[in-house]
Amino acid sequence: MKFRGCLIIVILIFEPLGISAELKLQPPWLQVIQYVNENYNVKCEGEGDKIWLNPTGRDVNTGSIPGVSAVKKPLENVLQLKFNKIRKEHKGFYNCTTNIRGKKYSKAFELIVIKPATFENTTTEIVVNEGTEAVLDCLPDGEPTPEISWYFNDELIAAMLPMYPSSKYSMQGVSLKIADTTWKESGTYTCRAFQKILQNRDAELVFRLKVRHKPVALEKNITVYGFRSESRNLTCQVIAHPTAYFIWYRDNKPIDPKIDNLKIYNEDNISILEIFYANSGVLGEYICEAANPFGMQTINIELQSIDKPETPKLLIHDVYHTSVIISVQPYPSYEFVCKMFYTEYTYCSYEEKWKKAKLITCRNKKISNTNKTHCTIDNLKPQTKYSVKAELMNPGGNSNSSDELLFKTRKEPILLSSATRIIKSYFLYFIVTFIRCTILF
Repeated sequence: MKFRGCLIIVILIFEPLGISAELKLQPPWLQVIQYVNENYNVKCEGEGDKIWLNPTGRDVNTGSIPGVSAVKKPLENVLQLKFNKIRKEHKGFYNCTTNIRGKKYSKAFELIVIKPATFENTTTEIVVNEGTEAVLDCLPDGEPTPEISWYFNDELIAAMLPMYPSSKYSMQGVSLKIADTTWKESGTYTCRAFQKILQNRDAELVFRLKVRHKPVALEKNITVYGFRSESRNLTCQVIAHPTAYFIWYRDNKPIDPKIDNLKIYNEDNISILEIFYANSGVLGEYICEAANPFGMQTINIELQSIDKPETPKLLIHDVYHTSVIISVQPYPSYEFVCKMFYTEYTYCSYEEKWKKAKLITCRNKKISNTNKTHCTIDNLKPQTKYSVKAELMNPGGNSNSSDELLFKTRKEPILLSSATRIIKSYFLYFIVTFIRCTILF
């Protein structure tokens, strides 16, 4: 087989020694986090004519984003990207590219800009009339864009969430709208801005909402108990904005402190009528009228006679190693509370000993077919002497303190282990069996 002559030319292209087409970034991070107003520089190292492209794909030196520039360092074969006072607009991907012999090479990183949340100037003291709408303008600024949540008196407003629709609260952008306001909506509202990238660094803007409304009484019918020869206060308290003014009535006539020999003390939304119980003539109904420009509220207060409890007498009912049950006599015919003080018995002075006393409170619980009530004191020390005294309390006042009662807790019982009980049972069985055998034989 014969070959005809042909010319084959092989062209080999070698890359010059020391030349690498790979680009390197210094620092080499693919994602960089920086705060606003900080400066930051990145070097792009490698051969060829390099350019830095901004997030819009344009050369940073000819692009429209101020504060970003590229500076050549020919001796180092470096194109340096410089950020001067970073701002929110600088965020995004920056790409260093070059073209070597028709082939494109690139290296990119992402710049994440952080601007902690702040709030634009806005009115935080809001005053509206009852029944109208209130809008709390929360205007946050930050990068990344903050998530907003609202709190009322430090409690999350659940109505903000999609699963809790509400006719009272609604969102207007990131602002909070409150419809048909009442006095119950008065209080502190907090707009909280949360950025996931900044954990535990929430920003807050606090609003104070005041709703102008007529006086509101939490209790409209009140009973006050008094006892002879002592003064008693009748307290009339309302919630109102603006502050309420008060007029007291007795037998449908306004009370004049100078004429009726009574004392009236007025503070913000509180009025106190002080009455000296000299005789039964002061008993009965008193009317307190609270008013402001938005309306009026009437409160009825009934002054009734009641005697202070008698001085109680204490008796030991049962005593254990860590507790004691004490009987209190006599059992009154009205509701009362027993305040019992107890302390370890010492030989120091009476005053010093009772300074260390502990207090327990027992509601009355009558023992069937007796005129006694019981009170239990727990958590005592075994084999320890204690002193105890008590006083009774009812709406009429406090009784005198009882005489001091002394007692000593029992010794702590010894609990046999399971093994000891088994041995003891076998021992008794052996003794019984031995006696039986002796009798039989």
